[in-house]
Order: sequence, then structure tokens, then C-alpha cells
Amino acid sequence: MDWGADEVPTTTTQGLVTYSSGDFGTVLVGATATRTITATVSGAPITFISSTSPAAPFAKTADNCAGTTVPVGGNCTFTVTYTPTSGTTSNGSFTVTDDASGSRRRSP
Repeated sequence: MDWGADEVPTTTTQGLVTYSSGDFGTVLVGATATRTITATVSGAPITFISSTSPAAPFAKTADNCAGTTVPVGGNCTFTVTYTPTSGTTSNGSFTVTDDASGSRRRSP
């Protein structure tokens, strides 16, 4: 503490990203389903650094988040396709790297 100086407390607001569902539901073998996953920013602007591609039978076909800074209340999207090759249940995920507090990955 510096006596005689004005002490002003500071607070840091951290950004938060929420994602819409990437659940494909039932998709017939050989068919292709497409989902757009929306990332919505709150608290503070978020810079999306990169994202990985999910493993087959999923594919990321568009990403307008990577390399952008999204303002509070703004959003960006990822587009993912699913083309099952067998009748078994498939699960997949891709990792989104950003500067948000508590970043986590999104699963289609």
C-alpha cells in the first residue's frame, strides 16, 4: 500500500463460452447429417485460437471461430458432419483452444 495514493480496487471479468448441442440423434448408415454448433460469449471478449478436427465418422467442415475475437454477447460457429458407416453408436469430439477461463472442449 502506498500511503497518500488513491487506492482503487480492480476486478477482472473473465470470459465464458457456452456451446449449443452437437447431438446428431439417429442418422442412417451411409447418410450424412450436418450440425452447426454455436459458441456464445459472455462476461468478457474471447479470442478463439484454434480447433482440432474430430475423428471419422465425424468431420469439421467449417470453423468461423478460429483466429477471431468474439465480443460479449457475440457468437461464432463450427459446422460438423456425421456419416456413419455402421449401425453402432458413434461418439466424437474436437478441442477448441481459446483464452476463456476454464476452457473446455465441445463434443458433437
